[in-house]
Amino acid sequence: MNKKLKTIENKLHNIWMYTEGELSDYSNSGLIKHLESISDIVNDILEDLNSINKGAKKQCGYCNDEQYICEKCMNSMEKEFYAPTS
Repeated sequence: MNKKLKTIENKLHNIWMYTEGELSDYSNSGLIKHLESISDIVNDILEDLNSINKGAKKQCGYCNDEQYICEKCMNSMEKEFYAPTS
């Protein structure tokens, strides 16, 4: 397995460390800390994936541009995925 992909796999396994525990034992602030840690791991994974994709010429599946994912679409997807829910 590619070293970068193995690193991503390990980071995904690290997320389980925060989700498999007994979450009902944590206070609100404890849960927020866990979510922040998971968010940091996910951001790292996204950066790793982007670095892998930078070398490959692919079409953006979002706008069909000839880039791996264009910046405009990346920003649009970020807003879509991180939109606050109420």
